[in-house]
Amino acid sequence: MNTKSNASAKRNTDKKTKIKKEIYGDALYSMRIPILLHTAVACAEGILAVFTATVLGQFADSVFQLDFALGMESALSLGLALCGMILFLPALTLLANVFMLKYALVHDRMVLGRFLDKTYDSVLPYEPGDIQNRLDWDPTRLRCDLVEYINKGLMMPVTLAFLLFHALELSPVYTAAVFGISLLKLLIPLAVRKLEGRCEQETREYTSARRSLEAEITQNPCMVKLYGLGEAFGGKADRLYQDFFRQTQKTSIRLSAGAQALSSFTGTFCLLAILLSGSLLAAKGFITPGTVASMYGYSAVFNTLFENTGFLLRDLPVLRNTADRLSMFYENAEENSERIMEQSDKSTQNNITSKTIREYVHKFVKNVSTGTTKSTSTRTAKNTSTGTAKNALTGTAKNASTGTAKNASTGTIKNVSIETMKNAAGKAAIPTDGTSNDRKQITQLDCQNLSYAYGGQQALPRISFSLRPGGKTALCGPNGSGKSTLLKVMACLLTNYNGKLLVNGRELREWDTWAYRSHIAYAPQEPYLFQGSVLENIKIGNPSLSDAAAQALIEKMGIGYLAHTPISPGNSGLSGGEKQKISIARAVASDRPFLFLDEPGNHLDGDTLDWLCAFLRKSSKTIVFVSHHERLAACADRQIWLG
Repeated sequence: MNTKSNASAKRNTDKKTKIKKEIYGDALYSMRIPILLHTAVACAEGILAVFTATVLGQFADSVFQLDFALGMESALSLGLALCGMILFLPALTLLANVFMLKYALVHDRMVLGRFLDKTYDSVLPYEPGDIQNRLDWDPTRLRCDLVEYINKGLMMPVTLAFLLFHALELSPVYTAAVFGISLLKLLIPLAVRKLEGRCEQETREYTSARRSLEAEITQNPCMVKLYGLGEAFGGKADRLYQDFFRQTQKTSIRLSAGAQALSSFTGTFCLLAILLSGSLLAAKGFITPGTVASMYGYSAVFNTLFENTGFLLRDLPVLRNTADRLSMFYENAEENSERIMEQSDKSTQNNITSKTIREYVHKFVKNVSTGTTKSTSTRTAKNTSTGTAKNALTGTAKNASTGTAKNASTGTIKNVSIETMKNAAGKAAIPTDGTSNDRKQITQLDCQNLSYAYGGQQALPRISFSLRPGGKTALCGPNGSGKSTLLKVMACLLTNYNGKLLVNGRELREWDTWAYRSHIAYAPQEPYLFQGSVLENIKIGNPSLSDAAAQALIEKMGIGYLAHTPISPGNSGLSGGEKQKISIARAVASDRPFLFLDEPGNHLDGDTLDWLCAFLRKSSKTIVFVSHHERLAACADRQIWLG
């Protein structure tokens, strides 16, 4: 038993280590150029500071010695050093910041791509506000801290070597004294680093909890107002902040104030000690006044080095906390996605390239349009083409079709811009795992003793049946009998099922996820609409569909007048029936051979219901639909009763 427990613990540890490597790998790969430039800036600043201090000492000695030639030479060198500080360093810093901004989008897309690879059920426990907060801040915090951590870590040995070379040449004894005095400043960061890390982690947890509460209020403002819940939500927010202030912020304020006061006192004390010891050595003739002037400048460089050391020690827990928070985007990746990553080239094994992310997003858009998304994103790109993935994610769908539901059976519709998604996505296709069967047309689905349980509670009883090309199957039964769950399992949204689901005679879990879903169109019970016109919503699932064909389809469904109507946030201008028609039309317009419809008759008028019945009878697609409507059920070749 202990052996099994130890083996399991080792596997978990190895898995966490692998995830951490992927997190840091994505950030390092995307930030490699900004890291190089910022490191060059930091090293140049340190070297110029040491050079300037050395020249100041030489100039001071020339003044005391009345050596005009040495004074002019020192003044010229000092002018060149100042020009470098005033002109060269700001220009290089600006270039580094430009590249930092440019490649921040690459990293944001990487994190988004990892998130889109998560399994459907692994996202369900998370609150939309928490996910939004993590996507907004954690990638930014990680890459900024990582860039600073690396550039400080690399500049320190370079600057220290250059500094000791010049300082020891002047006076080894005075150099040792200045080094020892400056070392006192390192004690404060060492003393507070663990406590600061804990406060930072608790602050981020509070921020996530607050954003979740804000999301709950903003997603249901009408209900909050209708039932007079404003005071209750306000009280909840107050209690949340009071607990945070009492447990964390009060400690953080005291810690910050104390550390600042100690740092100020230590800085003044060190400065006086350096000048006093230098004056004593100069008075006894061991060093020149110029050496004191140089060491005064060197002390600032020593202070910078020790402050950087303190930052590295203090920021390490913060960096780890941020990586821990980001790990939720990397955990529970769909198996096929992991296999694709493992088979990729070594240079991109631990990071997704910008091109691959565009491919992922393109597939995501195409699948969401027909309800077959990987079902993991609570937010989809709204403005990725403009360059900030933090602002690129605006939607939070509690919809079962997008897999971000806190409750998978109900949902609220959110919208995403179609054009910006298309611009960001490109037209590339996600690669398969290399198995030729994944690229073949699916001709048969067999369910053998298939069942599913949510958290140990049976949601889908054991069932067996087969689907043949062109067949029409109606799933019937009372509410809660597992009809919608069965569709989600067949759409490869819920993968932890029991029994077998064979696709062309091969277990579904062995298929490449993207390849399998490319055969399926799925219209969920709660429609999922994007920002853009109604016509664009119809065509997004099948870009090759002409405007005329899309217009003809929505005319048949009685919503031709909505063709160029923009979909606004919240879809406030559309009725439930109009949303349902758009969702069905989008799925029908796709060029996929399998069509899964969850309660397609909801909110439909008589004419549209007639059209839908005729479509079910005449279509060559293999269709599985859930319905309590007798007219729709009668259109099926067979009915499967659950419960």
